[in-house]
Amino acid sequence: MFLTKEEEKIFNGEKGEVLERMFRLLVRLGDIYGANKMIPVGSVQVAGVSFKSIGTPGLEFLEDYAKKGAKIKV
Repeated sequence: MFLTKEEEKIFNGEKGEVLERMFRLLVRLGDIYGANKMIPVGSVQVAGVSFKSIGTPGLEFLEDYAKKGAKIKV
Protein backbone atom coordinates (compact mmCIF):
# COMPACT_ATOMS: atom_id res chain seq x y z
CA MET A 1 0.00 0.00 0.00
CA PHE A 2 1.24 3.48 -0.83
CA LEU A 3 1.74 5.65 2.26
CA THR A 4 2.42 9.38 2.34
CA LYS A 5 5.45 10.63 4.26
CA GLU A 6 3.18 11.54 7.20
CA GLU A 7 1.53 8.12 7.13
CA GLU A 8 4.97 6.47 7.05
CA LYS A 9 5.92 8.39 10.20
CA ILE A 10 2.80 7.12 11.95
CA PHE A 11 3.39 3.57 10.66
CA ASN A 12 6.99 3.66 11.93
CA GLY A 13 6.00 4.83 15.41
CA GLU A 14 7.29 8.39 15.13
CA LYS A 15 3.94 9.73 16.39
CA GLY A 16 3.62 7.37 19.35
CA GLU A 17 2.79 3.76 20.11
CA VAL A 18 -1.00 4.07 20.10
CA LEU A 19 -1.14 5.74 16.68
CA GLU A 20 1.38 3.26 15.31
CA ARG A 21 -0.59 0.21 16.46
CA MET A 22 -3.93 1.57 15.22
CA PHE A 23 -2.45 2.65 11.89
CA ARG A 24 -0.79 -0.73 11.39
CA LEU A 25 -4.23 -2.29 11.91
CA LEU A 26 -5.70 0.00 9.24
CA VAL A 27 -2.88 -0.87 6.83
CA ARG A 28 -3.43 -4.60 7.42
CA LEU A 29 -7.14 -4.20 6.75
CA GLY A 30 -6.32 -2.22 3.61
CA ASP A 31 -4.02 -5.02 2.45
CA ILE A 32 -6.73 -7.61 3.07
CA TYR A 33 -9.21 -5.64 0.97
CA GLY A 34 -6.70 -4.69 -1.74
CA ALA A 35 -6.59 -0.95 -1.05
CA ASN A 36 -3.89 1.00 -2.88
CA LYS A 37 -3.80 3.92 -0.43
CA MET A 38 -5.59 5.58 2.45
CA ILE A 39 -8.46 7.91 1.53
CA PRO A 40 -9.78 10.99 3.33
CA VAL A 41 -12.94 10.52 5.37
CA GLY A 42 -15.33 13.09 6.79
CA SER A 43 -17.13 10.87 9.28
CA VAL A 44 -17.01 7.30 10.57
CA GLN A 45 -19.28 4.93 12.47
CA VAL A 46 -18.36 2.02 14.69
CA ALA A 47 -21.22 -0.41 14.25
CA GLY A 48 -21.92 -3.65 16.03
CA VAL A 49 -19.41 -3.19 18.83
CA SER A 50 -20.76 -4.39 22.15
CA PHE A 51 -19.53 -6.70 24.86
CA LYS A 52 -21.62 -9.46 23.27
CA SER A 53 -19.65 -9.15 20.03
CA ILE A 54 -16.12 -8.47 21.37
CA GLY A 55 -16.19 -10.29 24.70
CA THR A 56 -13.53 -10.02 27.38
CA PRO A 57 -10.57 -9.99 24.93
CA GLY A 58 -12.09 -7.07 23.02
CA LEU A 59 -12.85 -5.19 26.21
CA GLU A 60 -9.28 -5.71 27.45
CA PHE A 61 -7.99 -4.46 24.08
CA LEU A 62 -10.05 -1.26 24.37
CA GLU A 63 -9.17 -0.75 28.05
CA ASP A 64 -5.47 -1.07 27.22
CA TYR A 65 -5.74 1.72 24.67
CA ALA A 66 -7.81 3.89 27.01
CA LYS A 67 -5.12 3.56 29.70
CA LYS A 68 -2.55 4.71 27.12
CA GLY A 69 -4.60 7.84 26.45
CA ALA A 70 -6.05 6.82 23.10
CA LYS A 71 -8.62 9.18 21.60
CA ILE A 72 -10.79 8.87 18.51
CA LYS A 73 -9.88 11.22 15.65
CA VAL A 74 -11.36 11.54 12.18
